[in-house]
Amino acid sequence: ARQSVYTHKSASMGAMPQLKDDFKKAEFSDSDDDTDFGRKPVLTKRQSLVNMTTRADDPVDMQQDLSFYLAMKERNPKSLASMLELRYELVRQEEGKERPDSDDELPPEGYRLTKHRKGFWNRLLRIGNAHDNDKLLSFKKSLIRKSLLKANRAHDYQAIQTFKNIMSFMGDRPSSKNPAGHARKIIRNALRSPVGLRDEVYLQICKQTNCHPNQRHALEGWNLMLICLHSFPPSKNIKIADYIRKALELSTSRDIKARAQIALLLLDVIEQIGERKLPPPEIEVSAISRLELIELSVRLPDSKTNTNNACLNIAVDPFTTVAEAEQMLCDRIGLEFSPAFGLYEANDSSHELLDSSRRVMDVMSGWTLTKGEEDILAEKLSSKKKESSRKKIPTKKTTQKKKVPYKYLLFQTKLALSTGGKDAFRELVNDPKAINLLYNQAKRDVMMGILEPELSDVPKLAALKLQVDEGDHVSEFHHKGSLMNKMKEYIPISLIPKNPKSKNGAVLLRTYEQKILHKHAKLKGFTAHSAKRNFLDYVEKWSTYGANLFAIQQRRQFKSYPEDLNLGIGPSGVFLHNPEDGEVLDTFSYKDVVTWGYSERRFILVVGDVVQQKKLVFHTSKGAVMRQLIHAYIYYKVKSKMTSQDSQPASLRAGVASATADTRNPTYVGTRLSSALTR
Repeated sequence: ARQSVYTHKSASMGAMPQLKDDFKKAEFSDSDDDTDFGRKPVLTKRQSLVNMTTRADDPVDMQQDLSFYLAMKERNPKSLASMLELRYELVRQEEGKERPDSDDELPPEGYRLTKHRKGFWNRLLRIGNAHDNDKLLSFKKSLIRKSLLKANRAHDYQAIQTFKNIMSFMGDRPSSKNPAGHARKIIRNALRSPVGLRDEVYLQICKQTNCHPNQRHALEGWNLMLICLHSFPPSKNIKIADYIRKALELSTSRDIKARAQIALLLLDVIEQIGERKLPPPEIEVSAISRLELIELSVRLPDSKTNTNNACLNIAVDPFTTVAEAEQMLCDRIGLEFSPAFGLYEANDSSHELLDSSRRVMDVMSGWTLTKGEEDILAEKLSSKKKESSRKKIPTKKTTQKKKVPYKYLLFQTKLALSTGGKDAFRELVNDPKAINLLYNQAKRDVMMGILEPELSDVPKLAALKLQVDEGDHVSEFHHKGSLMNKMKEYIPISLIPKNPKSKNGAVLLRTYEQKILHKHAKLKGFTAHSAKRNFLDYVEKWSTYGANLFAIQQRRQFKSYPEDLNLGIGPSGVFLHNPEDGEVLDTFSYKDVVTWGYSERRFILVVGDVVQQKKLVFHTSKGAVMRQLIHAYIYYKVKSKMTSQDSQPASLRAGVASATADTRNPTYVGTRLSSALTR
């Protein structure tokens, strides 16, 4: 039988004994909460505590490779060169591991240089002596007429266009576009081109930096070489390393030699890491040209306001992944349990969890894609594994809202694990900085209307926030009228009357103020940390607390539901959410999740039990992130359950340990641990 998530019997802060971790419950009376202020209460359903299944693999599968982060923490690199030296050392240690596939590389015989002749009639009639290789691969102040590689003759137009952009970036050709725009265009075209045209880019850069009469322009060419080597690797059929070593030996410029040394390191690093997904943002192009690390600004939920105005800076390189950035941020803040927090791309109205394997710079580049670049990216994605035999299901035309582009990176909680009760996750409870970040996020979500409490809970949450902000109740300062000018800081924005100065609006605010001050007086002696814990104790009982929402299409699997939905993944389970009115349409607890998986454009969820199962297929491009999130929730909830079993009899602990041992077997159905925990 489902109960309202905010019923007084289950969610009230009644008198309770002090817990082992010195967490003290606030004692509130609900005798003055009978008035509904003329508003209907929000109907939200409670999710009961679930019994975890054993579909959590070995934690090694979930943990990111932290070798780079640990080495970086020890060495503390301050420049781009020192960061790349660190990556190069780690790559050398992993030489035995499988390298990225290169089956699509052109054969060596396709890599003969095209014959270039001087003069129109010589080119037309193919008479006269052709340029030798040394002249062909030396600086040219005018445009080339065809590609440098014979295998690319079918793509002469693109090769010439690339040469124009290289000349413009180096300053050898006037252009109204800034250099970063030319670099983005070169790499954007190369990422969607075959390997032969990528090698054409590297040969053209070598050509224009070889014997260049202007050393400053040549230096820009070497900057472009580094930008490309951070984006995609050359094939082994061109000897870029030989040219770089020659430049190191013959160049008299200290700046060019420094860039050539970095380029040699990058050849091995980019071969191991592989190509990027999107062209570099301008901030990356500028930092590489200066041989500096990229100063990355990340926002956090603010403690003073109900926004994301808190800011933290970290230094990253173009290869830094989301997982590595998350570790850096946890280290800067001092968080002891990093898996509970993640990096989001966000704007002022929404946010979206990032895949831990993505490059941070690719994320930022996606915010500034032009319409043409978006069309090219969509074309590249659609060319992979087209579905030819499957008929398209007719769907109703729906008017979709225009998506607001993301503007900044946001660091906040991604795993809303429990901090109270018998299932409290001790790694979070024992970390005051983690509690502070959890509280700031929950406070922001309540005040901005992302989480909707019942009206009876609003004064209690406001009193706890007032205790955090101003401490104990003092009659001289906390009296009638003292909160009227700052009610926006203590009650949700949806409850603020449109005209606060009107008679009805003023009465409503005064009523809220009276209740807030009355409950605040009962919190005397509570520390800020204890008040935050009590605040979290309330919101953790709500079904949508801590949920990450992902846009999906359900393709008429549920005929009564809209085509476009949100799939929410939270601490209680998985649920379907209507983005139009915010209604939770269906829920699946983690004990009902049999298995899950994803492909490039789909997420598959199998729910039910051993006897009867139902397969749900949702169309989305966020399957990898969704898989990681469900995987993490189940693993840490099982871990929390096992920790709570330490005080149980030895026979039950042995049964739990035996069941958990089978989690490493991928064919294990997963019922033994669930039944053991139920007993």
